[in-house]
Amino acid sequence: MDIKKRTGSYKLLSILCVFNEEIQCIAEKQMCGTTLKPPEETFRTTESKINEAENATFVKKLKSAIRQLKPVKTTNHAKEKPYVNADFLEVPIVFVRTDQAKTPLSPSYEGPFRVLHRKEKYFKIDKIGNEDEVSVDRLKPAYISQESQIYEEHSY
Repeated sequence: MDIKKRTGSYKLLSILCVFNEEIQCIAEKQMCGTTLKPPEETFRTTESKINEAENATFVKKLKSAIRQLKPVKTTNHAKEKPYVNADFLEVPIVFVRTDQAKTPLSPSYEGPFRVLHRKEKYFKIDKIGNEDEVSVDRLKPAYISQESQIYEEHSY
């Protein structure tokens, strides 16, 4: 308890404990019918001292029980690999998803682009004369007929 609060409560208690000669009585006995206890002693009894001992043993037992707890192993919910098309690793041409705000009726994918080199997580593609490394997540296999490939290579 704070010292200021403690001294304030004792001052109030001392005012009530002063013997009044006019009424030949102590004010606290007249108001309450008995002598008052200081605020700290109001809630402290022999039972509470016993309870404090019980609480101390309970806290010790609780601490030892918590020390013996072992953390639960975390789970990896992404054990399964995402679906990858079987032809995806063999197709020579791919589309690339555009990850930006699109205007209405704009295509979701750019391309087709030729695959130059394949890695596990990304492909190196030929983007109109520039080599670009693109994540596999953004790619989609392109199934294009041979005639349209010829027209793309020989534009007139």
